[in-house]
Amino acid sequence: MKLLYIYLLAALPSVIFAQSNYQQGYILKNNGDTLRGYINYNESSYSPVAIKFKVSKDDKAMQQFTALDIKAFQITGFEDYVSYVGSISTNKNVVPNLPGGLDTSTTNGAVFLEPLITGRHITLFYNNEPSKNRFFIAETNGPPVELKYYPYYEDAATSIVEHYIYRGQLLLYNNKFNGGNPQLVSKINDVMFNKADLEKIVNLINNDGVYKPNESHKANKKPSVIRLFAGVGANSITTAYTYGSFNPAIPANSVQYSNSVTPKISLGADFFINPSVQQIIFRIELSYSYSNNRFDHSVTAENATINSYSLAFTQRTITVTPQVLFNIYNKNKLKIYIDGGLSDNNTFIPSNTEVSNGFSVDYLYKFKPFWANYAFQAGVVLDKKIEFAFTFTNSVPSLTTFPDVVTIANRSTCFSVKYLFGRN
Repeated sequence: MKLLYIYLLAALPSVIFAQSNYQQGYILKNNGDTLRGYINYNESSYSPVAIKFKVSKDDKAMQQFTALDIKAFQITGFEDYVSYVGSISTNKNVVPNLPGGLDTSTTNGAVFLEPLITGRHITLFYNNEPSKNRFFIAETNGPPVELKYYPYYEDAATSIVEHYIYRGQLLLYNNKFNGGNPQLVSKINDVMFNKADLEKIVNLINNDGVYKPNESHKANKKPSVIRLFAGVGANSITTAYTYGSFNPAIPANSVQYSNSVTPKISLGADFFINPSVQQIIFRIELSYSYSNNRFDHSVTAENATINSYSLAFTQRTITVTPQVLFNIYNKNKLKIYIDGGLSDNNTFIPSNTEVSNGFSVDYLYKFKPFWANYAFQAGVVLDKKIEFAFTFTNSVPSLTTFPDVVTIANRSTCFSVKYLFGRN
């Protein structure tokens, strides 16, 4: 069964990324014509290499376009891209995948650029691929020019050398449009090669050194990549008690079950690959639950009870569950999902009692403080705010450290309601 779980988890990414998500949009062709229809909005953290297009959402026929084939495209309400054809750098510039020496190589290529900041003087564009980030600057009505950044390893990868060519390029724009604003010069000399820093500097260049956050091309457009949630649920825990061979008067491997329905509370966070699509979600959940259990054994002879054994304990558990959630039906008003993960459990037994010839429970049983099991979940989300979920966790071999004496294992099913915070 464990191999099946591993196989399903390994196969999940290929199933997820094979899903289509056609959204309304348009394509601007190289001849200036506009082609309206539906574009497949992929759940990816990298810039698109090619896009899939349908005139009608129900069409079986699909067209594919690269940056060579079109001038621009827009997925309405989500993304805008323009095509760039020309010289692009090819050096890796994302740690840890850096070259072992200075690499200033370029090639002629065609890529899609995402506008990040558009202002009265210059526009900042972004393109990325595995281990490579590219930023471009275009003056009004001018072609995009790539900002150059060359980091590399030196001395057998023990240190990193960085050539900040892009800072000099930005200083030239400051000289041209702001007369070499000295306050902006000091900021440019410290700017790092990332979205947040470059967006702020381009904003300042466009506005004579005054920062205006609303100048962002995507201001208030894309939701956050993180969403918090809180939930409560009714948790049904079934605990199995299997007696070993401690007392030969009790049949070996006899099993008793205890069922306990108790509240469960949870807090957590969702992390989106693409918050506008929300098809794949990485979730981390912290929960607290407990169960009340009691098991009784009686030893009889000639229809008379000659001895009895009982175990009563409250099991309190704090659980951390990293998981992957996939929306199999994904609309703004209604989402239906499946989800799987591995739960790491920390169990506390604050009170327990054993009646067995005067022996305490600590003499006979030792509970494992940490144990793990699989968690599977299915649920629905209404209007991106309220989530109803059904969760199942599998049984573990034993919660005790002496399984030859007693084996105690539990599994659970839970119905929960969560509130999802934020404007996602």
